[in-house]
Amino acid sequence: MGEDFKVSLTSKSGDGHAWQCCTLNDPSLLVDAAFETQPQGTVAAGKEIQTIYQLHARAVGKAKIEFALVNTIDKNNAPSQTIKLEVEVKAAASK
Repeated sequence: MGEDFKVSLTSKSGDGHAWQCCTLNDPSLLVDAAFETQPQGTVAAGKEIQTIYQLHARAVGKAKIEFALVNTIDKNNAPSQTIKLEVEVKAAASK
């Protein structure tokens, strides 16, 4: 417990879509709503970008996390892609 890890999701710049985390603050796992993109700064349209979410294990248990690739222009559209992860947080092995 207490370990941080990241989830990196790929999309294309300039296509009007962005990754969004649909699951926040599970009892076993904290998903930081803030994220970073790589590369940073202005990226030419059509280039691959990575949206990177920081996660933090905070209790033993299983957590389900869902990410959706949403249309940033028309919020009423269904996500064009979803990714569901199941994460199991285990107690650290004693030394």
